[in-house]
Amino acid sequence: MRQPGFEFLRLSKFDLEMLHEWLNRPHVVARWGGSIVLSDAIRKYLPRITDQSDAHPYIARIDSVPTGFIQYYWALKSGADSWAGPLDERTVGIDYFLADSKKLGQGLGSAMVSEFSKMLFSTGTISRIISDPAIDNIASIRCLEKAGFRRLRQIDSADGAAMLMERLARSL
Repeated sequence: MRQPGFEFLRLSKFDLEMLHEWLNRPHVVARWGGSIVLSDAIRKYLPRITDQSDAHPYIARIDSVPTGFIQYYWALKSGADSWAGPLDERTVGIDYFLADSKKLGQGLGSAMVSEFSKMLFSTGTISRIISDPAIDNIASIRCLEKAGFRRLRQIDSADGAAMLMERLARSL
């Protein structure tokens, strides 16, 4: 079966209502800190759109259809150094989800993360990508492994017990 090709478009103010709706879907609420009202979603994501934040959010699309959300952030500026070990200025972290729960378990998440990782590495400014799914989020851990990430160790993140994972540019 052919893996779909993703395109990644920077989140825009026109995407905020859609993102808000996605953030309130049960499968996302379960892993992204609970439901959120529109005004709070705007307050959280608008600075990321206007580059007043170290996080850079994208809408992932397949055949022009919005399919998921993915963002990267500069790990050194996020406080990740406390749990991710020594970091350098070329390390980013990522967060992601698929919008449609019916699409889970079909390989789309790992394809999205893999293609996004390749896009980030192609800039030449990023050499390492980390992620920290909850230790009980076996699907996300598996997704990252299929996308070329390796497990490093269990950590205590701001959100609780997590599995620190990484992908290096040289692992392409």
